[in-house]
Amino acid sequence: MLVDGFGAFQTDYQSDSARAALYSAFQSVVAQGRSVGVHVVLTADRHGALHSSIQAQMSRMITLRLVDENQYSLYGVSKNILSKDSPAGRAIDVATNREVQLAVLGGSTSVVAQAAAIEALAAKIPERVEWVAPPVPSMPTEVSGSSMPDHVGGLPVLGIEGETLAPIGFALGRPFMVTGQAGTGRTTAIRWLRESISRSHPKTKQILLSLRSSSAARDKGWTATAQSGADVVALLEKYAAKFEAPAKDGEGWVVFIESIGDFGGSLADAPLSMAIKNLKRGGHTVVAEAETSGWTGGMLTNEIKSARRGLILQPESSDGPVLFGVNFPRLNRSSMPPGRAIAVESGRAYVVQLPLPDGE
Repeated sequence: MLVDGFGAFQTDYQSDSARAALYSAFQSVVAQGRSVGVHVVLTADRHGALHSSIQAQMSRMITLRLVDENQYSLYGVSKNILSKDSPAGRAIDVATNREVQLAVLGGSTSVVAQAAAIEALAAKIPERVEWVAPPVPSMPTEVSGSSMPDHVGGLPVLGIEGETLAPIGFALGRPFMVTGQAGTGRTTAIRWLRESISRSHPKTKQILLSLRSSSAARDKGWTATAQSGADVVALLEKYAAKFEAPAKDGEGWVVFIESIGDFGGSLADAPLSMAIKNLKRGGHTVVAEAETSGWTGGMLTNEIKSARRGLILQPESSDGPVLFGVNFPRLNRSSMPPGRAIAVESGRAYVVQLPLPDGE
């Protein structure tokens, strides 16, 4: 394992709580890898770049010419061995205090020539299966819903998980948030979740509630939809008794609420609040959607937000503690493709790529 610029790697991973587990795994490789044939080579630009726990695991150290000659003493070597006139590649073997010259394949300082020499060497090495490294796949930027399985271990499919690059499911029976800034694809996410639940639990009844016309209502498979305050009130009254009944395995209710913050203070505020409480008590599922700024307060949003689970599309790092009470991994929102989200479940935040619903 080669790590070039270890100082930056250590800063990014050691101090980031969301990446702490990965850094711990790296430390285990450094400490235990040699016994199973895994060797680690690190480069750093200064003595302090390596944490003492990593330095203690290094069996050999070579130092090239340092800008500050006083730092040679930190390695226990003489400052008089190397000077500003030393050629590139001249170094000191810390263990022996001897001057060494690092070899360059091809004998040229040109990076292009070195790359060509490496390619030529690789062509001469006999092909052996155990020497062929498997390709490292990348996170897909677009996933078709039709390519997804009907379920993952009996759970509806949420999307492609960032670490395993395999489909991951999500559990029903508890509230679930869908959020993100304007234009991040929240309605598309709602449509995929409905489709996914229909495929994994075909007997589940699904309802869409909105205070305005919704493109998601045009999808087939809804048990009922309501797109105005009066219609929402009427629909909730119609199904009130069913919401109170305990959910049966694979035959519960899933109620989707678009822009849940808009219901606060509306005609449907009190009936919807009661319906959410009954659905939660009965083990049914409520999926509520709103912009990131729409979860700041209110009885309705708190009923959903208290579950601390859901997904946020193209998030900012500060959204994690505010909305879910967890820290998010570092992401560059500007480079996130449509459908890229962070999902939160049981205090764990992970990157996921949401599939496109049928017909997209």
